Amino acid sequence: MTRSNTHPTNSDATRDLVVDARRPATQGTRMARRSRLGFAARHVAVLAAVPLVAILISGCGSSHAQASTSLVSSTTTPGAAPTVVSSRTTPGAALTVVSSIKDGALLSTALPWTAEVNSKTDVVKAVNFAIDGQARWVERNAPYSFNDDGEVLVPALLPSGAHTLTVTAQMASGAHSTDVAHVTIEATPSLPASVVGDFRRTVTQADIDRAVGKPPLGVWTLHIHANGMVAFDDPQGSGGGEAVTRDPSGAVTMWGPPNWLLPTNRQGGFCTEEPPDRYQWSTTATTLTIRGGAKCPDREAIMDGTWQRI
Repeated sequence: MTRSNTHPTNSDATRDLVVDARRPATQGTRMARRSRLGFAARHVAVLAAVPLVAILISGCGSSHAQASTSLVSSTTTPGAAPTVVSSRTTPGAALTVVSSIKDGALLSTALPWTAEVNSKTDVVKAVNFAIDGQARWVERNAPYSFNDDGEVLVPALLPSGAHTLTVTAQMASGAHSTDVAHVTIEATPSLPASVVGDFRRTVTQADIDRAVGKPPLGVWTLHIHANGMVAFDDPQGSGGGEAVTRDPSGAVTMWGPPNWLLPTNRQGGFCTEEPPDRYQWSTTATTLTIRGGAKCPDREAIMDGTWQRI
């Protein structure tokens, strides 16, 4: 199903990925787009600047697939209920919007963030997702999912501590309803210094033969930040991003693109919807070797290999 989204996005260069997350975002209109690499068809929105924070990585999946419940690690304070504020409703019609992340939740790992809108007579115009009062994502068609269909919110991209997640449904009649969740994000270990920095490798035809799509041959560059934000540049002057986390065993999970933090022309994934997958990263003084992954062949074709520090 073709969806129409509008996303606040970041217009800054991807190399400058970690920026002030408090900057306001502006909105625009959505258009059909291809994947961030230009070889997997996908729909995404066109918007103005939004901040970048940090990142992780994921994989491919079917259209509008719901993220596995194994990805969700959020707990709700006993007795706490979602705070739902209907600030304006259509006369004679009940209107509510309910966030999937509840008031009092403790967020420790990636999870879907969705909204359910209930109205007897009105039509949804847009559902807005905001973090700490700043617009981060806009959906115009159901399912109303933050960061695009099948993608997740990675808490590590935000500073640890208290945050406010707000979902607002705007109706065709002008009515609107808001659900506010006050949440706490647990501290996430930073990536080790040995993997932070810029790395480069040449993707060969042998690599591309493992892909389903047609990633470009040539030199790819990774820009890895301690908070888990990984930006990459492809040989054609485009690129994208992945959000990554590292567990105590050293395994790295790639959660997929943090579209809400990326410029419009770098949004999208290696696959139509990128499922999370686990990788092993090892380093020497001058190299980073990435192995693993089995859920998104195009991502594996690019990421798996030895990268040289630059």
